[in-house]
Amino acid sequence: MLLSALGLAIGYIAVAMLGIFTGDLIDSMLNVQAVDGVWQKLGLLLLLSLVTLCLSFFLTVWIPQKLNLEAAVASSEVAISEFLKMSLRVFPKNKTGHYLNVVTMTAFVFSGVQIAVSVEFLGGLLAVIVLAIVAFTVNPWIGLLVLLYIPFYLVIIDYPSKKTNEILTESMKKREGWLDIGRRIIEEKFSINMLRAENYFENAYKAANDEYFLYVKRSSFFSALSKSLPSALSNFTQVVAIITGVMLLSIGQMSVGEILAAYLILSVLSEPLDTVCSVKSSYLAAKADIDVHLEHEKESQEPSGYEKLWNSSLKPAVK
Repeated sequence: MLLSALGLAIGYIAVAMLGIFTGDLIDSMLNVQAVDGVWQKLGLLLLLSLVTLCLSFFLTVWIPQKLNLEAAVASSEVAISEFLKMSLRVFPKNKTGHYLNVVTMTAFVFSGVQIAVSVEFLGGLLAVIVLAIVAFTVNPWIGLLVLLYIPFYLVIIDYPSKKTNEILTESMKKREGWLDIGRRIIEEKFSINMLRAENYFENAYKAANDEYFLYVKRSSFFSALSKSLPSALSNFTQVVAIITGVMLLSIGQMSVGEILAAYLILSVLSEPLDTVCSVKSSYLAAKADIDVHLEHEKESQEPSGYEKLWNSSLKPAVK
């Protein structure tokens, strides 16, 4: 998993290095004395673009997804194995629905968070650190801009992410409350008609309906904000980078190519930053499922009290 995290970081860094090379190419094109080497650099740029595209896809998209799928299957199998090993003294503590949830949804969520933290979070964090160092080597002013951008991004993104997680923790309770009144009306239709209580239950359903859809509206708003804010913030910062670069260009502190490199580095930097924030949000949202999974693992190891009577020499009926 550490190698996968390193691969994820390399995928982001490769895209940033392409941006730096592009900036260097622009400077070469603006420099009359270097015109002879421009065509070779253009060909190399095309080749690097194709290589970077492949690296970015396999290292930042496909490999994490593949690991996630493999971990989900393995986690579900482990959960079933733990369930079968669970003593009959512990088993009646929970209902069938609880165990179905543990071996399916909860197991998948747990494995997803496990891969996200060990691969995506570490890889994204490593990419942010390396990109900051690269920015300083290109131009100290770009490095300073990156250092200012990182905390600014994290502070702005943190609030909607927290609100989204807070709302998501209420989703099951809110939905069950909304469904409960509808189920009650359907099940008790005969009694409602006999008592002529239609208006009462219509009003009760309307109140539950309004409350639930107000929750859905809030959830949709903060979810949409969490998804759209990173790209909007990245675009805003890129414009600030161009304005700052033009000001530094006028006093000879930055070249045109370095302005382009700063623009592209900030564009790439938003992706690992978004990954880090997303993993943190996913962990907080999945905390309840993680606790259930760990509790299931703990319960499967509880002794039955009949271990001394167990005859280990007996063979199983089926294999």
